[in-house]
Amino acid sequence: MDFFIEDGILMGIPKKKFHITMDVVIQLYESRLEVCNGKEYPTLIFIDSVEYVNKELRDFHENVSSVVGATAWAFVTPEKISQILINLYLSAMKIPVPTKYFSNKEEALKWLEKFK
Repeated sequence: MDFFIEDGILMGIPKKKFHITMDVVIQLYESRLEVCNGKEYPTLIFIDSVEYVNKELRDFHENVSSVVGATAWAFVTPEKISQILINLYLSAMKIPVPTKYFSNKEEALKWLEKFK
């Protein structure tokens, strides 16, 4: 996933579809922190595909340290199955920053504005 900052929002765009494992999540976390360089940003993540999220990954995302560098999370995906899985995932989670799913980028960016 490529991370970059645009108009005060951290963007995460996948280079390709990938299976989400704990190793992948840790690599993404480290990449995100490097781009943030000690600052906090509202974060927009584009998701092409969600295959499976196990308990270890859910526990990691509920941990306060997993959101270091983020003031809020917005997830965007065009795929219906991913939308369903993300909604289930978010409803079961206790993520320590505001987190919301969107079907389009414009709505997500509008929502993230208040977390700059």
